[in-house]
Amino acid sequence: MRQIQPRERQMKLIRDSRRAVQKRPCARARVRSDLSPVSWNHPRSGQVVRMRRLGINVAIYFAMLCSSSRSVGARQTSSECDARELMNLLKPVDPIYSEAMELAELLRDRGLTIKCVLPSKMANSFEGQVGAALYRTNRGDFEALFLKKSATFASVKPIEAEKNGFYLYSFEGRPPARGGWTSSRREYFVKHKNQMLVTREGPLAVYLDKDLNSH
Repeated sequence: MRQIQPRERQMKLIRDSRRAVQKRPCARARVRSDLSPVSWNHPRSGQVVRMRRLGINVAIYFAMLCSSSRSVGARQTSSECDARELMNLLKPVDPIYSEAMELAELLRDRGLTIKCVLPSKMANSFEGQVGAALYRTNRGDFEALFLKKSATFASVKPIEAEKNGFYLYSFEGRPPARGGWTSSRREYFVKHKNQMLVTREGPLAVYLDKDLNSH
């Protein structure tokens, strides 16, 4: 079977997003009855930026079509990719690029709108980790940490402590963490094979867990 090249995969993402918009223009993806849309609470406003280059993994067509009809309230309920980020998308030279795109396609096929996939600062959080990516979606943001395909996060246990209004995270199990971190909000963790997804949105974590682990 012929292997799909990176540019072909990018074009497929854009074409599929265009078809979805034509069927249901400016509509949210179907929401399960036990879930509701959530946001990363970092709203950005401004004009839609016209890109001169192909967005590697973002449905620019969808953003351009719908941005003019969004109200201020709608902007506050979804994460947006700003101009700087759209020029700094995850690149094919990244060691996790193919796997990150596969995850994006899987979630998109199950109803999640992936707005862009970006490099993540969590790329070296665990020993043996090969990389990480930041996903901005219509339900909020999450970061995906990737191990080699032969490894899993199954035995990793997040430990949460709260101090002075902040959440402190450390980890037990293997692979060992290279350190913990502090967050201003509670974080949620979803394990899927060699991936661990991290988000500050509880409903998004439930949505991701059901989509990835119940099929």
